[in-house]
Amino acid sequence: MPVPAQAQTKDPVFDSAVYLMRTGMTLDRRGQFSTMLRSLRQLNDPALAPYFRELLLSDNRVMQIHGILGLAEIDPNRQLDLKLMADVKDPVIQSELIGAAMDSDLVNVANSKQMLAWPALELDAKMVIATHLLAKDEFKDIALLKQATQTPNNARKGIIAMMLTQMGDPMGPAMLDELDRSTDKSRDAVRTLVLQTAFRFKFERLSGWALKLAKEPGISDALGLLGLRTALRFGEKDAYSIWSQRFNSTTDAADRMRLAVSLLNLSQYMEPAKYDPMIASTDPLIRQMGLAGKAVAAKQDVAAVVTKLLTMEYAVANAWALGYATHHATAEDARLIYGQLIFNPHVGSERMKAQRLDEAMVAAQYLCEKDPEGALQILPPLLNKEGADKLYIQGLIVGLIRAVKGDPHNVAQLMTRNLEDLNTNALRSLVLGKHGVKLTPAQLADLGLLVRGGGGLNDALRMQGGWVYLTQTNQTKAAIEKAIKN
Repeated sequence: MPVPAQAQTKDPVFDSAVYLMRTGMTLDRRGQFSTMLRSLRQLNDPALAPYFRELLLSDNRVMQIHGILGLAEIDPNRQLDLKLMADVKDPVIQSELIGAAMDSDLVNVANSKQMLAWPALELDAKMVIATHLLAKDEFKDIALLKQATQTPNNARKGIIAMMLTQMGDPMGPAMLDELDRSTDKSRDAVRTLVLQTAFRFKFERLSGWALKLAKEPGISDALGLLGLRTALRFGEKDAYSIWSQRFNSTTDAADRMRLAVSLLNLSQYMEPAKYDPMIASTDPLIRQMGLAGKAVAAKQDVAAVVTKLLTMEYAVANAWALGYATHHATAEDARLIYGQLIFNPHVGSERMKAQRLDEAMVAAQYLCEKDPEGALQILPPLLNKEGADKLYIQGLIVGLIRAVKGDPHNVAQLMTRNLEDLNTNALRSLVLGKHGVKLTPAQLADLGLLVRGGGGLNDALRMQGGWVYLTQTNQTKAAIEKAIKN
């Protein structure tokens, strides 16, 4: 709802920024408040500390988690405050908070072990910590795991069985066998959780059990394929022969495509020859995925083959390429893959254009984060191209806004083309101001229109824009005080 008239000031942008900050502290059915709080956290601004501390007073667990994580992210050492953590008594909040903090490297090994020793910490939270520590070979307490098996919680039992198996304790495989024999309706959901967790944390000793699931009669297609994918990932004997037999024998086109995608996703772990059956396919898309997988496995001509795949308008393959470029590719190959994804909206069918715009936005973000020099080479010519689609330009700028590393403001400063529409100018100003570039009065005016909702952009962007405006006009302290007070 609008800010009450008596609460307004002579600066309507200030009022709108305060309203957005209040909205971030107000529950709504769509969960929009969580998206807005995440956008503020991305700014990593220590001046937000009073706002984050206010969130700790909320009765809502999501707000409390945002508050504690926000404070950790602006901590000079980027570490979770253990005193705040010790005050959390709700077991659900404990588990979600610790999981999110460890995923973001906000808890070091020493602090993790300290929390693990807390008597008041719930077992589910301890299992989250133990899983992360085991992945780093920093967890040895088998006794704690066996103590935790005395629970009716099937998901917890499954995770414990996984960890015991990874640690070489015979109780682990026995528990997994018991899980397989279970008739409980949650069985397959638990087995899916175990496989996903083992794959994520590289618990290779689960490979035999994973292959067993892949061969289990009557198992669901999704769970069986996940088991096969996990067994392939960890090099389990006979896993590839099962994949090959199924790929060559199936007459179902969708099943064949799923098998092809599963092997493509493992290309950095496989031998090149494993992709020959895909390359022999009469389906052009599967053949190109096979060529891409083989190129990655052989570390030869990767960029040329992958960029050709990216022109075939298959979103699943494009998502793989984006992940490969981000996590596994050489810097040179990553730059070329990102560049193709960024250029893709200029080619292809109209039907897939929205998907290509989204991919270009994400690729621009990752390019800025991983390869600032490449971003300076690739993005300015596209941003300055006369007649370029404004939604494409805005998408690339949103990618710059989302970048949490690199120097996206340097790219924005190289935008020399005259921009006529409100949103494009406002988004550019947001990039610049977010990174400390002093905005001109005209740029502040553009940003102010965005904050007030004049461009129809989403509230997360408006929230960031509001904070940047407050920072540029030295009104952050007054805005927080007013947002909290009202």
